[in-house]
Amino acid sequence: MNCSIRPRGHRRRPRAGNRQHGRGYLPQLEPGKHGVFGRGECKMQTSVMSLEGRIRTAAFTVALTAIGVIGVTQFVGGTMALAIDVIGIAVIGFTAWWLLRTSRASLKAFADSVAAVCAGDFSHRVSYRGDDSLGQAAESANTLAETLNGLLDAQREMAAQHEAGDIDWQIPAEGFSGGFRDLASGVNELVAAHIAVKMRVVDVISTYGQGDFTEMMDRLPGKKAKITEALDTVRESLAAAAEERLKNERVKQALDVATANVMIADAEGIIQYTNDSVMEMMRKAESDIKKQLPAFEANRIVGANFDVFHRNPAHQRNMLSTLSSTHRAEITVAGRIFSLIASPIYDGAGKRLGTVVEWADRTAEVAIEKEVGSVVQGAAAGDFTQRIPLEGKTGFFATLSTNINELMQVADAGLNDVARVLSGIAEGNLTQKISAEYGGTFGDLKNDCNKTVDNLARIIGDVRAAAQALTGASGQVSSAAQTISQGASEQAASVEQTSASIEQMSSSISQNADNAKVTDSMASKAASEAEEGGEAVAKTVGAMKQIAERIGIVDDIAYQTNLLALNAAIEAARAGEHGKGFAVVAAEVRKLAERSQVAAQEISELAGSSVTVAERAGELLKEMVPSIRKTSDLVQEIAAASDEQNNGVGQISTAMNQLNTATQQNASASEELAATAEEMSGQSEQLQQLMDFFRLQQESPAMRSHRAPHAASGKSQKPGRAEASMDQLFEESFTSF
Repeated sequence: MNCSIRPRGHRRRPRAGNRQHGRGYLPQLEPGKHGVFGRGECKMQTSVMSLEGRIRTAAFTVALTAIGVIGVTQFVGGTMALAIDVIGIAVIGFTAWWLLRTSRASLKAFADSVAAVCAGDFSHRVSYRGDDSLGQAAESANTLAETLNGLLDAQREMAAQHEAGDIDWQIPAEGFSGGFRDLASGVNELVAAHIAVKMRVVDVISTYGQGDFTEMMDRLPGKKAKITEALDTVRESLAAAAEERLKNERVKQALDVATANVMIADAEGIIQYTNDSVMEMMRKAESDIKKQLPAFEANRIVGANFDVFHRNPAHQRNMLSTLSSTHRAEITVAGRIFSLIASPIYDGAGKRLGTVVEWADRTAEVAIEKEVGSVVQGAAAGDFTQRIPLEGKTGFFATLSTNINELMQVADAGLNDVARVLSGIAEGNLTQKISAEYGGTFGDLKNDCNKTVDNLARIIGDVRAAAQALTGASGQVSSAAQTISQGASEQAASVEQTSASIEQMSSSISQNADNAKVTDSMASKAASEAEEGGEAVAKTVGAMKQIAERIGIVDDIAYQTNLLALNAAIEAARAGEHGKGFAVVAAEVRKLAERSQVAAQEISELAGSSVTVAERAGELLKEMVPSIRKTSDLVQEIAAASDEQNNGVGQISTAMNQLNTATQQNASASEELAATAEEMSGQSEQLQQLMDFFRLQQESPAMRSHRAPHAASGKSQKPGRAEASMDQLFEESFTSF
């Protein structure tokens, strides 16, 4: 039997119970069980038993041979030979018996050793020594046991190294030969395959442990597929758990950094979680809460019951246990006011998990509400001087208080500026302006107020200038009218004289010629004066039309002022209680605008009447000029044809009668024109006096004092109805402020 010896460097390890047997990756043998050679008895043992049978057969054959030899000897040699044969037979028999007995003992020992090896006990050795086949068989059996024992020691060392954590340790297969090397390599490959699967499982699970669930386990064949299925199940479970954990962590982190004060308790009312905001609130309120609840400690809230905040724990527990929807409440603890919103928490199956409560310390909020209410009530009553104290306020409440104070400051300053400007308007002072900077509606109000003052100042300036121009023009018209009236009177007297002299024309042609020359001169002069009167009347008409246009502008401005006042009233109404004061001012401005519009309409009517009268005077002058020129022509004809005077006395008398009538009409028209000019002058002076009530930006007090006596000296002795209505209008308008 050709067997390899135990590999060098690997000593035999004694058995050490389960640590050496039953662990590792090689099958372990137990005495009495199936050995490493298969089921049933060991084949080597069977071979030994066959050898024993052959020995017995050989001994039997020797005995038969001896008997045969004896028989032959008897047959050949006689008695002596018979004795010798008996002795030989005895020796041969003894030898055969001894050989048989010795062989039986050696074979039995060999068979027992082989049986022990086959049973897995590699410590037994065959003690038979010899050069025969049995000795060689014994040596081969011992070598086989040594090889198997070395392989077993290597497997035990491998199991020990793997138990110690060195999973890369392998059986040194190069120390064996033949099938034993293949057996060792197979064991190494089998162990390496199992370790590779385990390490792959470790790698996959490590990847899962790092939160990467994209890694998939290899699809293993056969029964190993259960490992793949198990890891897939683990992967799905871990992924779902990680997602749920991430979701919970996200919710927790959100709650931790949330500004809302959140507290969570379980179904028994035990507080399990408080975020940073609610803890900060509780720490700030701890000193006050202890006044009413001495056992309260902010740092020990977690783990305590909800009823720590209430004097009646039973009532609180009953309310929380029966809570089915969101419950809102407000409690007062030692002067601090807390708002609570409690909501039940359920799982997916509808089981009650606990309660979440949102806290809010409304102590400062309630205090600021009272302060804001007081300031708002004061503003509604027209008092914009109240302010909210800023001491002890931070964050939103400080910002709110500051903003309300700024609002009150802006409203107070803005309304004071508007009141100042309107008061100036009421006193006739149009120099007042709002110079402070405002935004939004106050900025629009400032701009509208300043525009109103500017528009009024411009209108008053225009009206004042027009009145001054009208006064000058009316003076010129009055002077021209008086001249025309005087000329007309003189002309009437001349005509009368001419009429009286016609009766004497026949006695003195030269006197008639002289009179004709004088009449011609006077007619030329009258024509010239009539033309000048026509031009003056035309200018008067133009001035009166300009006055009417200016009065129309005043009417438009009054209408626009009325619209502005109406818009201001609407804005004041939108402002509610804050705009009541300004609504009163807007109403008064509206009344003033309406009265100004009525006065402007009355002045416009008067100006229209004056224009009609002036136009009539112009028409009369236009009619008078041709008559005068015709008279001049007649006088020239009289001078040129004095020899025909006698024949034309009748015609001249008739013409002179007509001339006398025209002259009388001219005199009457001149008187009416003079009266109209006087009336227009008085109206313009009254308008100037009304405009003097206003003081403009570019006007100095010296100019006002210089203009007042001049207007008073030219005042009409008989003021018209328009004067009285204007005085009454301005007196009522400005007294109302």
